[in-house]
Amino acid sequence: MALKGTLKDFGVAEILQLIAQQTKTGVLRLQNKEEEVHVCFDQGNVIRAEQVAGKETHLLGFRLVRAGLITERELEDALEEQRRTLKRLGDVLVARGTVGRDELREMAQLQATETLYRLFTWKSGTYEFEAGEVAWERGTIHPIRGEAILMEGFRMVDEWPLIRKKIGSRRMTFERLKDWSQAEAEQPADDEGFDAAFEASFGGDAPAAPGAAVELGPNELRVFELVQTGRTVERLVELSRLGEFETCKALFNLVGAGYLRAIAPPRDEGDEQPGAGMVRALAEQGASFALRVAVSVAMLGLLTGIVHLVRADEAAGGPGGIRVEETAAQLLVGHAQLARISGALEVYRLEAGHYPEALDELLEAELLAERDLRYPWHERYHYRRTADDAFVLLPPFE
Repeated sequence: MALKGTLKDFGVAEILQLIAQQTKTGVLRLQNKEEEVHVCFDQGNVIRAEQVAGKETHLLGFRLVRAGLITERELEDALEEQRRTLKRLGDVLVARGTVGRDELREMAQLQATETLYRLFTWKSGTYEFEAGEVAWERGTIHPIRGEAILMEGFRMVDEWPLIRKKIGSRRMTFERLKDWSQAEAEQPADDEGFDAAFEASFGGDAPAAPGAAVELGPNELRVFELVQTGRTVERLVELSRLGEFETCKALFNLVGAGYLRAIAPPRDEGDEQPGAGMVRALAEQGASFALRVAVSVAMLGLLTGIVHLVRADEAAGGPGGIRVEETAAQLLVGHAQLARISGALEVYRLEAGHYPEALDELLEAELLAERDLRYPWHERYHYRRTADDAFVLLPPFE
């Protein structure tokens, strides 16, 4: 399968889905101006995702140091041995006794999942899939199913807006309000491998709404034990080894259950919300995919006669022959464009917490251009936000 091009042609979600559906084995190489990431597949399942060039903060060694599992000096010594022996860094660290195999597997899993979801935020770059056998440790690595990656990503899109209402800054800190009760949440044995984290996520509940009963589990216990005066969300993410989304979700539940009080940081225009960039990127991937489906349906309609072919009546003085009825063609293209505008409306809602009052707000948010609100018509689409925070979107004709 020849799979090569730019991310402007196909989004990361579509590329991963295609490889998964075709159950291909090989390496997907993605590159932009700052980073290069390799994603390895076995029969359509992800078995490794790692950065090979780019920011130090995304590398496994840096994560191990920030998680408090190794020291900077231990990392330097391991990297020096890696350069001499060409072994993988994780194997060097385990052989030296610097980190345990289970801890390494947990961090490798975290690095892979965080790397995958960071790919969804890429706006540009190139991709190339090279088919071929990929060596991996079958006894210690559990492949991630392709559909699980997409399902988990879009679950995050649904839950992030609610979480960010309470956990609104990476610099936010917390105060303990009461002690943890072991009777309320016993920590089970750790799950192993990549896929277990995804399976647990699919079976888990969404963040509890304010005032609702909160069921606390092992993630909440782990995060609660790490909370200290002055320790920020960003630092808790590094220490918890759960990833940004699961750490913030645990903090949200702990605040809702009355175990923690959130302390907002001083206002800073440069401060970034947790999950910033990922919500928009994942939602845009979904909107783009929906638009492609709508366009495909429209093209199928053209081929099967949904667009009426009108033969001019020669008896009435017409020139004869066949022409495409313009309004019918516009209907089909307009249907696809409605899907695109609807996708932009959903992205706006995920970021703002509500639908816009007018389509102009989509322009201000740089989600669409003016032409998108008219194409393929001369007038704009009709839009109205309803009282139940839904919307009505119609083509500009009766």
